Amino acid sequence: MSLLARAALKATVVLLVCAALMWVPPIRMLVYLFLLMFPLWMLSSAGVPGLGHELNGFFVLSAAAWSLVAMVLWLIAFRIFYMRAKRGG
Repeated sequence: MSLLARAALKATVVLLVCAALMWVPPIRMLVYLFLLMFPLWMLSSAGVPGLGHELNGFFVLSAAAWSLVAMVLWLIAFRIFYMRAKRGG
């Protein structure tokens, strides 16, 4: 298996583990509030359309925002695993 395929597989596993951890309520609130809601709310306030809407003081993410988060997380994990594999040999 090539370096790219191994890095892609590991990044996908990381994404699936993060998705599974979102089912645990305390972790979900911590991740949702601090890592997802606030940065995407700031992007939405800066003028990026389609990331969600405000509801009772909270920012409710849209499907586009969840897709953006998943893509960015996968790309970061892929880059980390690829660089580690490339440096390691």
